[in-house]
Amino acid sequence: MSLREDFIFYAGEKPAYQAVYETLRDAIVCGRIPKGERMLEIYYAEIFNVSRTPIRSAFRKLANNGLAVEVPGGGVEAKGLDVSGIENIFKFQQALERLAFPQVIQNMTREALAELFGRLADCERLIDQDMQLVAHLNESVHRKLFEISRFEGIMEAVDLAYGFVQAFNLLAARDRGRQIAITEEHRAILSAIQQRDQVLLNSVADYHLEACRLFAVQFYQKLPRL
Repeated sequence: MSLREDFIFYAGEKPAYQAVYETLRDAIVCGRIPKGERMLEIYYAEIFNVSRTPIRSAFRKLANNGLAVEVPGGGVEAKGLDVSGIENIFKFQQALERLAFPQVIQNMTREALAELFGRLADCERLIDQDMQLVAHLNESVHRKLFEISRFEGIMEAVDLAYGFVQAFNLLAARDRGRQIAITEEHRAILSAIQQRDQVLLNSVADYHLEACRLFAVQFYQKLPRL
């Protein structure tokens, strides 16, 4: 999908600046906006068909989260991440899951579980048609688990750490085998929740995170050094 299509996908009922931020975050993490590229408000305001105000707010959030640096004359410069930053993000993500998943098991309903399994069925059906959409669907499954946990205050932390993990996993939209594996890993996570087995849930979730971490690290190690 194009940046504009990604923005529309993320928009929903979110504030415009948040949808812009998530779109640009994914593009920087995935290398679509390369490290060192100058990013200007007027350019992205035109792409997303919004005013410069949400672009400016999104740029500020990118800078605060270490993905960009402000430059003289306006705008920001894409900074990206390094391997050590990736490692820390996945450790943080694992800690968040340990906090949230007991409550996911407690709060999960049959209807919600069926809906999530349905998203995975859509992933399998669409794998040879639109892998970018499959990647977004897969990540919506994992994010929904945090929402179901209703763990007080966790979504703010999730928006930071999991947002990066989500962006890393969108890299797999370029890799059919990895995208299929993500769908299977998410199915194993949902099955553990269905069985209300916390030990199994931790195990399959850790396996999924480690596979995602390795994929992200290998991708970043292949990027040109600036």
